[in-house]
Amino acid sequence: MVVPTLLPGSTKIVIKGNDENPFRSVAEIRDGVQVIEIDESVPDEEKPFIAVTIGGAEIVTGLCK
Repeated sequence: MVVPTLLPGSTKIVIKGNDENPFRSVAEIRDGVQVIEIDESVPDEEKPFIAVTIGGAEIVTGLCK
């Protein structure tokens, strides 16, 4: 599944992420906000993530590269 962040009004990296902290970013989309967090502490190439869209009330989890 692809998490849609089409044509965000703005994006901001909140935390760049490293072995101790997750990557976090926020994007303004249409009538809401999307927050994504990627667990950088996982040593594998694929990292677990969660994306929450506020305004569309959607939560998506999975793995990303």
